[in-house]
Amino acid sequence: MVNESLGAICNAHVVHADLSEYGALDEKCIKLAELAATAVDFPKTGKIVNMQAELKPKTYPDFMGKEEFQSYNSRKILGKLYRKIKDAYDKDHDASPEHTFASDDIIYDQDLKVTGSTSFIADAWNCKCLYDGQLIGLLGQ
Repeated sequence: MVNESLGAICNAHVVHADLSEYGALDEKCIKLAELAATAVDFPKTGKIVNMQAELKPKTYPDFMGKEEFQSYNSRKILGKLYRKIKDAYDKDHDASPEHTFASDDIIYDQDLKVTGSTSFIADAWNCKCLYDGQLIGLLGQ
């Protein structure tokens, strides 16, 4: 129960920091940080914290992925990065899986080209695709 309230406090901190022009220096964020510190110390102090109703978020920024709650598009950097990555992932995910690349189609920095490396480009591309697939799998967990 204490861990659940710590998570709720930390999530509320993220929401209020995102909504405020002052970020984490907002008064509500400072209050939530104090509550979180007290909640973390619960095993030592036995002091239970309760988050006031006005600190509980009503909506969540899109980057938090709280699909069961009402959300909004964050205007701060985390929201912008989230949407750029999500858009890039969606475009990459929608690409045709049947498309294959010839070695000449693969774009890479020509300054890194080493004599004799041409024969390894296809293998390197396959390794990159395997890596991308594993990374996408991790991100989906």
